[in-house]
Amino acid sequence: MGADIQVHRYGINNFVYTARRPFHPRHLFALLHDKFILLQHSEGGDEDEDNEGNEGDKMDLDDDEEEDEDTEKQGVSGFEQPDPAIILANKRSHAFGPVLRSKGFFWLATRPLQFGEWSQAGGMLTVSCGGPWFAEVPSDAWPEDEDVRKSIENDFKGPWGDRRQELVFIGEGIDIEKITALLDDCLLDDKEMARWERVMGNKELSRDEKAELLGTMWEDGWEDWPSFEIEGEDEDEEDIEETKPKHYISDYLGPAKKDGHKHHHHHHHHKKGEHKKGAKAT
Repeated sequence: MGADIQVHRYGINNFVYTARRPFHPRHLFALLHDKFILLQHSEGGDEDEDNEGNEGDKMDLDDDEEEDEDTEKQGVSGFEQPDPAIILANKRSHAFGPVLRSKGFFWLATRPLQFGEWSQAGGMLTVSCGGPWFAEVPSDAWPEDEDVRKSIENDFKGPWGDRRQELVFIGEGIDIEKITALLDDCLLDDKEMARWERVMGNKELSRDEKAELLGTMWEDGWEDWPSFEIEGEDEDEEDIEETKPKHYISDYLGPAKKDGHKHHHHHHHHKKGEHKKGAKAT
């Protein structure tokens, strides 16, 4: 929805795309899947590697069959994964072509509790779960440093706290307006956003029930992310999927809150003003 702009010598420029509305997961996948070689950190990847080592020869015999099954389950319906050479050619001829590097975090409508980390270099784009939004973290679990806490509070805006899109793009002659428009088109529209807000504003639903319901409202073929728990919260053992990897808040913030935290907290300061959709970039 907006962008902070910085222009450098030799045609190198950068801007920060920001929005206070979630991406439609299918629309975002449609934009990216054939422009970048997508690398996703899947849920429970480390545990899977350990299990493979323990299974021995049986796993070796079943590898091909399981890989075929996984391929069928992954991805968004209606999209085939192009060959890497085609993907790179598509990127070169697209508005993303001049983008050398991009990094930040993003918000998916189907995943309201956690943010995604985005890291792109050349034709490779890595996405993964970054952890819970601070809006979902009790304030007593935040870092204790007052400056850090103040900075976190400054990220809060409106009813949905610090949830937002924040992606910095660096490249040679980037078409800022075009990339901004492409990303804006991936956001929920007004009607979809109203549906999202009705679910999130329903006080009769628990946090996890809201996330589960939103996960069924729009197609989401992105890799699963691990769930998270807040230490000290009561857990209903019957509702916990024992096979589902789980992270605790301290896994993201770190055990020593006084010295800072591992959680997302990106600020990109630029001298120029904010670039709004439809405005001319200079």
